[in-house]
Amino acid sequence: GASLADASRKAAALQQTIERLCLADDGVALPLSASFGLAAYDGSETEEALLHQADMAMYEEKRRRAPRLRAVG
Repeated sequence: GASLADASRKAAALQQTIERLCLADDGVALPLSASFGLAAYDGSETEEALLHQADMAMYEEKRRRAPRLRAVG
């Protein structure tokens, strides 16, 4: 597996790539974003516990980032 630092760099690069995508619906830009959660495995966690740690990290990232939904009209 990758080190946590390597995984963080790869996730950040993927995040930037996703945010640069230009999608539109009827001429209206649809911004994309992605949140990732990473957890380091030290050999003592169960698969379920490791997944839970990664999920909690992802949800924390979602809370940290500013909401990007805006409604007009």
